[in-house]
Amino acid sequence: MSQRILDNPATLGVPSIPAPSSTLKLMLPAILVVAGSLLMLLLRVQMGGERFIADGALMMLALACYLTAAVFHLTNIYAPSDVAEKLGMWTATLGVFFNFSSWLVRWVAAYDRELSILTPQGRAGEIGWVFRFVPFANLYDLSLAFAFGAGITTLLVSQRKHFRMIAALSLPIAALILVLARFIGNEFIDLPPVLDSYWRPIHVGIASLSYGIALVCFAVAVLYLLKDGVKPQAMAIFSSIFCVAVFATISKFSIFAPSSFFTYTASTFFGGSRQPLGLRADIPYAGLFIGISGLLLIGVIIAFILYVQNDDGAAKKIGHNLLRLAFITQLIGVIVLAAQIKNMQPVSAHINTNQYERFAIWLGEQEGLTKAQILQRKTPAELQAIGGGWVKENGNALRLSLNANPVELAALITAFTGTFFILLFSFKTE
Repeated sequence: MSQRILDNPATLGVPSIPAPSSTLKLMLPAILVVAGSLLMLLLRVQMGGERFIADGALMMLALACYLTAAVFHLTNIYAPSDVAEKLGMWTATLGVFFNFSSWLVRWVAAYDRELSILTPQGRAGEIGWVFRFVPFANLYDLSLAFAFGAGITTLLVSQRKHFRMIAALSLPIAALILVLARFIGNEFIDLPPVLDSYWRPIHVGIASLSYGIALVCFAVAVLYLLKDGVKPQAMAIFSSIFCVAVFATISKFSIFAPSSFFTYTASTFFGGSRQPLGLRADIPYAGLFIGISGLLLIGVIIAFILYVQNDDGAAKKIGHNLLRLAFITQLIGVIVLAAQIKNMQPVSAHINTNQYERFAIWLGEQEGLTKAQILQRKTPAELQAIGGGWVKENGNALRLSLNANPVELAALITAFTGTFFILLFSFKTE
């Protein structure tokens, strides 16, 4: 890691009070972002949805800018350059602008969607107040707000010379948050009546923005650990423990379970329903790569413990090689998982027949029967036949969705991010 990280972090002395003109200069990028995004909101209202860029396209532009800015800032750490630093800051500013604009345009789009539903029914007057459509209805909306909170905080903090390296850590994570949002999908959902309250935008909005601020604080904490001389290998031990814990608990503990070793299963859905069925489909190769990553990371933990405790150079080298392999297999695992869930057909061909009996019981419970009542009326063989018959009859309508368990997907991406940063911190330049 470049010596700049050790020389330039914030000091703990008495802070200086900047002049008003200096403060305005530091806040200028954030001011431009907010003003530009509000202008985009007004243009969207005036021009309408058909002639204006969609919120999803704006989000992808924000993602591209965050990734580009992260590359510039990382390049500036390892090969200091004023040009790279300035390009990184202004590209990040564009990213935050597109991020916030996407969220605001989505607000108007949600209003237009509701109006298009009610108008043909002659109920346009029931549209309700505008704050009812504030985009905080699902994880996609929250991810946009989360990334914006991280981006705007990064802009405000990293305008100071000694804090600019923070952007090299916070912007890649903000980009990964938008990647997660892309996986989740930007479909609108009908707001449940229980959430139709003026408290929703207040509570959820503050929480989402605070997550972004906490993300930047995480970046500062990591820099202080590096400044204080904490070995990246020691950090790798704890990040690897976290990754292994994630791999062991996702997919209902199936990755390392003896009966389903290296198998990842996903919830299934029928037709357009958002309610998951009592069936899970095996995702080919996803569990294999995730499981191999877990085993490699266990090796990383052992090797780095030997290095930290005994200063074993051979163990250090082995640990880094295993860490690189784990990074590659994690990346492949996440890509395979997302691609298979998006495209795998027919889903019924990947459902283990051992689930049929349990699924038949689940079907009976949906009709108001208890498990005991079902077992009294049907034999295991009959239940197996009922479950298998249902899958055979309705198999073509079964589908998978990344929205089934976005927390698992977020955990996998977080684990991957942790491994990436450990590799980054371990890389040394002259």
